[in-house]
Amino acid sequence: MRQNATRVPLALLTIVAVAASLLIAVSAGVRAPANAERGDPLMMRAKLTGSADLPDGAVTASVEPALSRLAKLAGGQQYSRFVLPTEAVYRNGDEIEVRFPPEDLPDAYVDEGGLVTVVIDAADAEHGKYGTVLSSVRRVTIANSQQWAPPMYSAESLSVPPAKRTAAQARAVAAKAPATTARAVYAAFDGDENPVEEVLADALPHATSRMQPTSDEKLARVASEMSALPPHDLARAVAASNCSLAKKERIRSATVGTSYPMLKGSKSWLTYNNSTSSSFGTAVNVGDGWYQGGGVTATADNWGSSFQKSHRLRSYRVHVIYRKQTCTSAKWGTILSQKLIPVGQTGGIGRNILSSRPSWRSKCAPVVSHKWWRGSTTGQSYTLSYGVKFEKVLGFNLKSERGYSRGARLFYTANKRRAICGDTTWPGLAGKMMERGWRARSY
Repeated sequence: MRQNATRVPLALLTIVAVAASLLIAVSAGVRAPANAERGDPLMMRAKLTGSADLPDGAVTASVEPALSRLAKLAGGQQYSRFVLPTEAVYRNGDEIEVRFPPEDLPDAYVDEGGLVTVVIDAADAEHGKYGTVLSSVRRVTIANSQQWAPPMYSAESLSVPPAKRTAAQARAVAAKAPATTARAVYAAFDGDENPVEEVLADALPHATSRMQPTSDEKLARVASEMSALPPHDLARAVAASNCSLAKKERIRSATVGTSYPMLKGSKSWLTYNNSTSSSFGTAVNVGDGWYQGGGVTATADNWGSSFQKSHRLRSYRVHVIYRKQTCTSAKWGTILSQKLIPVGQTGGIGRNILSSRPSWRSKCAPVVSHKWWRGSTTGQSYTLSYGVKFEKVLGFNLKSERGYSRGARLFYTANKRRAICGDTTWPGLAGKMMERGWRARSY
């Protein structure tokens, strides 16, 4: 990494496929096949405010190598993303869609469980602004056909022990596209009137961010040169963009759930399985300070934990590994952007005792003496906009999100009648739930 590299206020196509070992030079890579058509499956959708008037070629899409591979890289070791063809990016004002065939993405860019991290970059050479937004998706197999699904969707085959998987399930998981069924998708996303690929597309996350000014005014010549290039020439010019991760690991505490049992006669606890369930926010710096990058990135560690039962009000936390990513243009020797990205989890857990309960009472279901849990992919995920604790470092926190599945459940138990209340909808579908007295029931 060049210590005197200068920042450029432009988004570039981060190019060239990295080898499965991630050890080869960027210039030895190959470009993605330019065969994306409008009929290809929807991979990602985002809103990048301020990008509507940018010319073709100024908005690009690429895919990060599998985060489990990135986590093993030495500090400063270079790698590159897998660039998607310009034909894969569709724009309507500030709204952006990325469409690409799942089977055309090499496995080196897919984590265990089918997780994939997609990055959209945008350059405004005229006004010296840069924008980036990223999001994870999950590659799944339905009836021998690969599709894109939301990262929080837990394919059934992931919860089946390897020894008990059918031959078809084992092949799908080995191809980093876990097997599921149309019936399971319809059950998870509440509807069976449309084709399954449309149901999955409608459920994909919608990441948002905005164009940001850069502080560097010394590269007017480079900016002018780049803005004059046609889209495909621009792509060739930045084909040797290099990325690397800092050696230093930043371990941050991230909230992945909360519970609010009645203090007498009730207990609650969380079972956690990260291989199918959690995503964390990303911070970005394009030369004018750190800001929230928009979207979340899912990690794929194979570990889990069952928190102890307790009557206390509390939040549940896991420890996330962040590393600083720097991407530099080999042609101009300039830093394009820096990001703080999650690359895994330590396996450590914690909890925080809460001092107050929320006031949810409009969607409360009655339960008798019970062991109640929410553990289905149907319904909402747990989300917290300030879940990853970065405020002392960056001045703000990042988002955390956890889905529900067989391996990720929130339990309540009591020896008498109670009511379970959801934050925005009925508790069987809500992302957050609390226990109240029997009289709080809504019916």
